[in-house]
Amino acid sequence: RSGAFRGPDFEPIALAVRSGEVREIPPIVVEARPVARFEGIVRDEGGETTDAYVTVSDAEKGWGSASCAPDGSYSVLVENPHPPFKIQASTRSCKGRESPQLTLPGSRAGLTLVIPAGVRLSGRVADASGKRPVEGFVVCKHVDPASDCDHRRMLDPQGRFDLSGLAPGRVVVEFLMREHHAPAMTIALELTVRSQARSM
Repeated sequence: RSGAFRGPDFEPIALAVRSGEVREIPPIVVEARPVARFEGIVRDEGGETTDAYVTVSDAEKGWGSASCAPDGSYSVLVENPHPPFKIQASTRSCKGRESPQLTLPGSRAGLTLVIPAGVRLSGRVADASGKRPVEGFVVCKHVDPASDCDHRRMLDPQGRFDLSGLAPGRVVVEFLMREHHAPAMTIALELTVRSQARSM
């Protein structure tokens, strides 16, 4: 039978033993390390899956992290654990959207972490008269907490926009628009969005 074995403190050992042959080999030592395992599901407040990852840290600064599968499931291991543990889920798309941090005494299975749905920002862009909608799109950029996540939406035929999933904090909203074939122009507003809907 053939096989290969690798351990943390020795080089691979390759074996090739023919039928009926007796061969002495060095002892093979397998080191087993204690681990803490955390498994479950990440959802948003609406019950939908989201692009998230889960991080677990212990009392001695040991930690583990894993991305969620498309169905929202996660499995995180922490080697040589020192309880208690702190576990939290965060979205990849926007910093600041995180589940409440939980403290656990040990391994846990079937744990559901819920990420806030985020802030919704909606409004309408019109010309100086306030009656005629303009063409263009809106870009929302997070300033504090800083994030490379930009939310972009085209203005609909009525000049309206609807941005959802924003993390609470300061944002800059840019309107890039064109009116009656005039040169494109940009207007920027800095706002503080909170955990309730905000309309403009």
